[in-house]
Amino acid sequence: MADHQVPDARTALFRAGILLLLFTGISGILYLLFGDQLEEAGEWLSRTLGYPGVFLFVYLIDTFIVPATGDIVFFFTREWDPAALLTVLSAASISGGFCGFLIGKFLVHLPWVHEMTSYYRKRGSRLIERYGIWAVALAAFTPLPYSTISWIAGMLGLPSDRYLLASLLRIPRFILYYLAIRGSTEILETIF
Repeated sequence: MADHQVPDARTALFRAGILLLLFTGISGILYLLFGDQLEEAGEWLSRTLGYPGVFLFVYLIDTFIVPATGDIVFFFTREWDPAALLTVLSAASISGGFCGFLIGKFLVHLPWVHEMTSYYRKRGSRLIERYGIWAVALAAFTPLPYSTISWIAGMLGLPSDRYLLASLLRIPRFILYYLAIRGSTEILETIF
């Protein structure tokens, strides 16, 4: 896709489905190869950092524009209570995204913010101009960069209440990814 093109909603959702399948397959393979080590790392994470550490990790990823995703947590938290884990992840992600939104909204006039976001802003601005608040919804639910879209939505002055409403799609996204990873590892445990 050329740099000037913006994916349509159907394309973004199709890519999300493909990436979810890919993510499920990769998680299954990783579990087969490194299941014991992942469980040990999860136990260490639980003992050392617990839910506050997971919250902080996901919050920072979704506040700042970094090349990472909170979904990585699922590899290390297999034995954690699903309801508590999904609540913490969702709250951290939505809170972090909203802080990124506020950073964009209130710091848009600073030159370093413009410099730091110039590449992403060009593409994200086109996406938001084309889809409006639905661009935030797409980023919340698909692999589009949620933190980047959050900053740009703030820079473009989208309404806060509509931003937060669209961000609620982070909840079903985390549930879907959790179920995909959990399902792939349970299937492999049954087979092997």
